Amino acid sequence: MQKNMKTEKTIFNNFLSLIASDVITRLFGTILTIYVARILGVKSFGQLAFATAFISYFNIFSDLGLTHFGIREVAKNKQKTNIYATHIMILQVTASLILLLLLLIIINLIPLESKIKTMILLLGFAMIPMSFDMSYLFQAHEKMKFITYAKSLSQVIYTLTGFILIYRYKDIVSLPAASLISLLIGSITIYLLLKKYIKLEWSKVSFKKLKIIIKGAFPFLIGALMIHIYSNSNILMLQFFKGVETVGLYNAPIRIILFITGLSGFLTWSIYPALSKSYTKRRKIFNQLVNFSAWIFSLFSIPLAFGGIILASGIINLLYGESYSASIPIFSVLINLPIFVFLNCVFGNALSSSGHQKIATQAVIIAAFSNLVLNFILIPKYGVFVAAIVTIFTEIIESIYLYITSKRILKIEILPIYFIKPTMASIPMIVLLKLLPINISVLIKILLGGTIYLMAFIVIGGFKQYNLKSLIRLILNEK
Repeated sequence: MQKNMKTEKTIFNNFLSLIASDVITRLFGTILTIYVARILGVKSFGQLAFATAFISYFNIFSDLGLTHFGIREVAKNKQKTNIYATHIMILQVTASLILLLLLLIIINLIPLESKIKTMILLLGFAMIPMSFDMSYLFQAHEKMKFITYAKSLSQVIYTLTGFILIYRYKDIVSLPAASLISLLIGSITIYLLLKKYIKLEWSKVSFKKLKIIIKGAFPFLIGALMIHIYSNSNILMLQFFKGVETVGLYNAPIRIILFITGLSGFLTWSIYPALSKSYTKRRKIFNQLVNFSAWIFSLFSIPLAFGGIILASGIINLLYGESYSASIPIFSVLINLPIFVFLNCVFGNALSSSGHQKIATQAVIIAAFSNLVLNFILIPKYGVFVAAIVTIFTEIIESIYLYITSKRILKIEILPIYFIKPTMASIPMIVLLKLLPINISVLIKILLGGTIYLMAFIVIGGFKQYNLKSLIRLILNEK
């Protein structure tokens, strides 16, 4: 009994640590981003968005899908931690060095502003410290508090350095420089924390093992690449077809949405190891964990969309100021994105942890190419607003594909859990927000709306279905 209580406390701490890590790192970064948008204006904000979107493709290939592969395989067989860590580091460092050389060549051939080129190069050099980041091993071993320490330290340094440099020089190039510094410190911190847990086994490195790992990680690489295509193709096309100011107007609302959707990682990766183990051992536990994921994601995403549409003007003006008023209709569309991103996280996590990651990859490929084609056809004629609509549309396409295949292969049905009660609880919130006077602060409206939603959710029995203690018990069954 005492042992179970100790294990339960450990799992609970791991869960909270990952939440804290995600919230802290993303919140600090978002605050800095909003500050930059207000101080430097739409053009500089657009330049940063383009440079970040451009270099993200290099980051994908520097990782090679090995991080996600490593988490899954080490979680299954922790005795092979040292072998996987050694081979994955070799592959990631080699890939990063090759890609950095390629970037230096490409950047001199593309006709871009010198400031954008400088930012791309600084972000490119960050691939090197990123390739030494072995924090995925902590996730695989469910020691989330160490990730919290390292990521929080890195993000605090990035935020403080960014604020100081932007305040001092008023130059957008300062942010990539701050990012490079923080990643160096973060990677060193992770390495020092890991030293007593792993021992890199250079003598056991084999070319055959490297090939096996690359092959195993390939579906993750393709999946990540496709995600980036439909996440960033609109920004790249807006840059080339409509100019950097348009990119800035689109980037303002999308940064808010990315902050929200990025928080999905705290749940998907804390549950992922248990999903991997329970699928082969106890399918009932697997299904319950999937259902819990759907429940907790819908608890936030559904009211967020309804409330965000009503309060779009107040939110954009509060965060970015009146100079970004053209971003309001874009935000009204994109605020619906978390509904489908979170839903796809549930499906994708279930498929990937059960060994069906190829299906999840197929869904992303379909969405990515749909996004690419539609953006190429529609952005030149209709501009930035249609880019937001295309983003939502392609995410829905992915949701439909994942729903059909997950129901057929895994025999799971989560749509009633995901949509019914959160939508019902949102109705009184919508009525309240519509009736409140216009001159009331948007922060007060958010607080009142959120309170009414939670009260309604309690009344209709929404919290009786799952709770955090239930999740802990489910995971404990896999220990």
